[in-house]
Amino acid sequence: SWWVQVVDGSQSSNKFSFPVQAAGAAEELNWAQKLPANSPGPRVFPGMAYDAARGQVVLFGGNGLNETWVWDGVTWTQKSPSNAPPLGGVTLAYDGARGQVLLAGAYDEHGVPRFTWVWDGTNWQQKSPADSPPPRSGFAMAYDSVRGQVVLFGGQYGAVLNDTWVWDGTNWQQKSPASSPSARWGH
Repeated sequence: SWWVQVVDGSQSSNKFSFPVQAAGAAEELNWAQKLPANSPGPRVFPGMAYDAARGQVVLFGGNGLNETWVWDGVTWTQKSPSNAPPLGGVTLAYDGARGQVLLAGAYDEHGVPRFTWVWDGTNWQQKSPADSPPPRSGFAMAYDSVRGQVVLFGGQYGAVLNDTWVWDGTNWQQKSPASSPSARWGH
């Protein structure tokens, strides 16, 4: 199994680890603290997702940083992509249909949304879909393997939102389900 270290961002710099394991693996899951020689500094509100195509966890941002780090199960490595999303408010999800990590919600230093980016293991590429969700923070995303889409829900931009959007690798499309969860952010 793979272990990921999470730094809680407090003054005490507490570090916690959690297991990430491929489906069907027979190992028992237990918590264990990892203390790699190299790791990201303390931060709040980074985006993080498991990149199944490359077998590593990708961490981006937090604390107004646009750093990209990957965890290989043993150590963290800071990447130096030639192109990187701007600062702030990001959420990551693995897009299994396209073998990429999707980043949504980035804002530049002027507060202008630069919403959709993908990580290919080496570089970030900004996407320019015809439609995008309105700017927001505190939203959730997850991959829907049945439909081959990443689903985005909720968040906050002025008001707390309860809208649903899907990413098909080219464009965002707003959905209007017959029922949906109540408005929420930070979930």
